[in-house]
Parts: sequence; structure tokens; C-alpha cells
Amino acid sequence: KTIGELSHCVYNSLAYSYKKAIDELEDITKKRCAAVCIVGGGSRNDYLNGLTAKHCGRAVTAGPDEGAAAGNIGVQIMSADKSMSYKAFKSLINTSFNIKEIKR
Repeated sequence: KTIGELSHCVYNSLAYSYKKAIDELEDITKKRCAAVCIVGGGSRNDYLNGLTAKHCGRAVTAGPDEGAAAGNIGVQIMSADKSMSYKAFKSLINTSFNIKEIKR
């Protein structure tokens, strides 16, 4: 009836959709996802990230909010500097951007 109720419905629906997709991936791969990683602009939405942690029953890491740009830079760095591993690049991202962790 209100914009708040509509928003609540939309956000819960999105969070449930994430849960459903993760459940399907786990069924296919037979592996459990330890956390949900959200990048891009949506990573700034604390309300949705909290609902996602709640519905999925696991922690959510949110950020970087410019995930596509950061990923592109990472691919270029690793291509130019063969000594940089994915693990090292991930560590660089974690120290260069504000990455939030939302507990379930």
C-alpha cells in the first residue's frame, strides 16, 4: 500500500532470488559457497546486503562499488606483471577499496 511496503517486497524478492541462485549453483557444483560477494553499485545498498545475508544464511562481502573497473585493472596488471597472482591482486583490492563484511 505504501512505497515502503513496495520497497520492502522488492528488496526481499531480490535477496531471495540470490539465495535461490546460490542454492542451484551449490546443487550443480556439489560445493558450498562460504560467502556472497556483491560488487558494483549494488554493494552500497546496506539494506539489501543485510537481507541477502539473512536469506542466504551466510556472510556478505560488499564492494568494491566499481567492480568492473577494478577487475579490468586487475586483468591488465596481471597480464603486464606475470609475477602478480590472483591472490595478490585480491589482497590489493581488499586494501585499496572499502570492502564491507555483513554477518548473517
